[in-house]
Amino acid sequence: MAEIREILTEVCARLGQLPDAAANLLDRRKAAGDALHRALDAVKEIEARVAGQVAQETDGNGGRKYPNEQARQAEIARRLAANREYQAAKAEVERLRAEVNALDVEIERVGRRHRSDANLVYLVASLFQAGRADLAEAALVAYGQAKPEPQEAPLPPELTAGDPGGEPALPHDGPQVGLITCRLKVLEVRENDRGTVRAWCKTGFNGHTAVFAKGQVAEVLRGAAGRIVEVEGKRLDKGIYAVKVRAVS
Repeated sequence: MAEIREILTEVCARLGQLPDAAANLLDRRKAAGDALHRALDAVKEIEARVAGQVAQETDGNGGRKYPNEQARQAEIARRLAANREYQAAKAEVERLRAEVNALDVEIERVGRRHRSDANLVYLVASLFQAGRADLAEAALVAYGQAKPEPQEAPLPPELTAGDPGGEPALPHDGPQVGLITCRLKVLEVRENDRGTVRAWCKTGFNGHTAVFAKGQVAEVLRGAAGRIVEVEGKRLDKGIYAVKVRAVS
């Protein structure tokens, strides 16, 4: 009976606390979202400034120093890669995106927890009113003993150390050996001019890795930003090369 009292006390305490917790999370989510928009604006402003500088440069004879679009884009990319202000702004965007995603997950978790607790209290009250105290007690005990779903096994340390910062050499197509399977949350997706898609993903509480893909596998990743995917792939020195990707949620 003492166990049931403890469970019911804990559930009722959460019912009183979670609305304030949810409100606080929403305030933090709004602040992080506003900061992300400002950071994105800063990135765009630097890109526009550099693009304008490149477009206006002359060769000393009155002609354009970079006469075609391909040359201009290559020079813009080179300057941005060497621009510390731009790289810092991009890093801040990545940090804020990860923070916003983490807050979204926590907001959803708190909401589900509150709904679950409220449903339990309603069920227990209904069972007591129906004269089924035995079932009400059994429901409370089962609820108190319920364990969260096991977490996905963590990836090895080389896949969780931070942003790989570049594209590794990808394995050739053909039979793959030593494949791993894991569930990841896709934070951002990019594609280079060689058709390789790079997805920056969250692997667990505080881990990240890059997932690279080509062809039909890349098509799944292109539309997966903000979603959870199951990846089957080969370990690389800087991430995972995916041979199969399936959207989970």
